[in-house]
Amino acid sequence: MTLPSRVDVICPHCSQQQAATVWSSVNVSINPRLKSEVLSGDLFRMKCRNCDSLTMIEYPCLYHDAVLQFAIWMIGRGEIDAKMQTALQSFRGGVPSWYTLRLARRWRELAETVMLVDAGLNDMAVQFLKLQVIEETGDSGPWFVASHGLGGDPKALTLIGPGNRGVRVELLEGYHRLVQLLTDAHSNAVWTFANPDGAADLVCSIAELRQER
Repeated sequence: MTLPSRVDVICPHCSQQQAATVWSSVNVSINPRLKSEVLSGDLFRMKCRNCDSLTMIEYPCLYHDAVLQFAIWMIGRGEIDAKMQTALQSFRGGVPSWYTLRLARRWRELAETVMLVDAGLNDMAVQFLKLQVIEETGDSGPWFVASHGLGGDPKALTLIGPGNRGVRVELLEGYHRLVQLLTDAHSNAVWTFANPDGAADLVCSIAELRQER
């Protein structure tokens, strides 16, 4: 289901209060045109009617693609409260166990994950590769995958970091080993943050489970 609503928002530039459209849920299988608005960020931008400034509003929003069997919930930067926890469990219980489930703190994490899944890449393996870039460059980022070169069967990615710095990452044996590890562990079945820390936590939990066995 695709659910828009109207809320009052105060423009951070001129302090004018006005109504803005927000989407608590976006199902691109039902309304595919919204995918481009998610990827561009337009779905989360408000244009002030008083001063014409654009503001990004990163409100809670569930992105659902039933065709690709993938969902990512942008929950914002606060803690996951009891209400949110209940909503996550409810959605998890309503979809097949092989669904890919992700959490995002901000729009760029949401958009990047949608692009990676659309390209047929394992998004968690890509997030884990970012940790290698952080270690090699000494730059904690954030790093995001450039959209160019994602068509077809990409053999490499370009990560864009602070100052528009670009780093090329080859999808070599290490990437494919990670994909196999994550696939064997059925790692998509749990809500996981779509960032390097989320990938590191996931890989560590898989390793611990293997040791216990």
